[in-house]
Amino acid sequence: MAKTHKPNEEEKIVKENIQKRFKNMFSGENEPLSNMSLKEAEALKARIAELEALVAGQPAVPAEPKTAAPTAERAVRPLPLVPVEQAPADQQGPAVTAELEKRIGLWVTGILVAVGLAFFGVALYIVFILQSGMWELSDKVLLPYSVLMFVGSAIGWSLVRRGRQAPGIWLPYLVCVILGPTLVVLVLQSFYIMMVGYLALFSILFIALILPRKSRLPAILVAVGAALVMTGIELWNPAFRLSTSHIQNFTLMILGPAALAILAIFTVTRQLRNSRIETIKKNGAQTARSLTATLAIAFFTLSIVILLINGGTALFNNYLSYQETLSARQLLVAQDASKTVANSIQEKFSVLETIVESEDLFTADSETKQATLESLLGLQPAFRQLAILSPTGRQLAQISRQSSALAQQFKSRLEGDVLTQTKDGQRYISPVYIDDVTSEPQVVIAVPIQNVFGDFQGVLVAELNLKFMWDLVDQLEVGETGY
Repeated sequence: MAKTHKPNEEEKIVKENIQKRFKNMFSGENEPLSNMSLKEAEALKARIAELEALVAGQPAVPAEPKTAAPTAERAVRPLPLVPVEQAPADQQGPAVTAELEKRIGLWVTGILVAVGLAFFGVALYIVFILQSGMWELSDKVLLPYSVLMFVGSAIGWSLVRRGRQAPGIWLPYLVCVILGPTLVVLVLQSFYIMMVGYLALFSILFIALILPRKSRLPAILVAVGAALVMTGIELWNPAFRLSTSHIQNFTLMILGPAALAILAIFTVTRQLRNSRIETIKKNGAQTARSLTATLAIAFFTLSIVILLINGGTALFNNYLSYQETLSARQLLVAQDASKTVANSIQEKFSVLETIVESEDLFTADSETKQATLESLLGLQPAFRQLAILSPTGRQLAQISRQSSALAQQFKSRLEGDVLTQTKDGQRYISPVYIDDVTSEPQVVIAVPIQNVFGDFQGVLVAELNLKFMWDLVDQLEVGETGY
């Protein structure tokens, strides 16, 4: 019984000594004045309570009662020297910050690795699908760059994983954000504004959310320098730059991975930085799963939007291209029809001039003139009425298919410009008009009658039926269905 009771007495002595020590410390009895703050006193009180609980839960070591009190005093005396909660907090801050920056670096470099693969896939699609394996200068530059973008981002991810955050972030920043748009502006025209926007967006993301504070000023200077270089290239406009229609038609496909990267980087950095320290340390796997789900939803949504916009743009571009092609075909058909009509009228002029040169219509008698007109009317079905006019405009001979006399519409066009223009040795053609009887288009043509010395002696006038133009237009077909 004595052996089982003795540890209890020693344990009681230790507790009494601790309580007495704690009471004297706050009352100031038998203790020197202390400059300990209230917060430190609260921390010490909590620590003493922990020690009391620890001592109460352990069996005491058998010892003489005289040696128990000094042992307790030695255990308690060093406690007021260092605040217990302050040291762990100071030690945890830098560690948690480093862990946070590492997580952000791994996410960002991983996203850029995926973007590099996306650019590589788009470049292959353009070369082998759209261009049927035809390599242009832009393809020879941009395709290797997409490989460099992937490799640089992968190396950056590896460096961040090993704890080297600064070089691991700077490498993809220089390769993906600085070098990429500069190369695009160098080899392609009409991409300056787009690439400057790309540079500005990614630079702001990296500088504001990813790079450490001490690296922000150098990053800003590098981005401004890249913008100045691109501006210089645009002003220089070297002759080897290309305007690739395939890339311009699929601009959204190129900007799609970039937009996804911007969204992903912004979402990751904001969510990680807004998370509490305890969540990052204790619930890292849960945070990663939450980020993955958020990015998956964002990627899926943005991909659908980009596909819809890209599809709508492609349809609109195809519609515009079809309209341009149709307009070009219509123009060609109209030009061919115009040439046909012009050639037909030119042929009629040649017939009239041949008659004038072969027959002396001015000195011939009336019967010869009339016979010549009848023969001409029989050989040329397009002529409806013919007339020979004197230099003063008097009718010397005339013939008509419709009646024995000339139609009034035709007579009204034998005055005025016909004589004025033919006196100068020029051909005459009137505006097109519609016949009152047949409702068919007609035109008056005339050639001067001259002697061997070139003196003006009269005019040979013909009314030409243009109904054949209607037949010609009916035969025109634009497109597969004729429209």
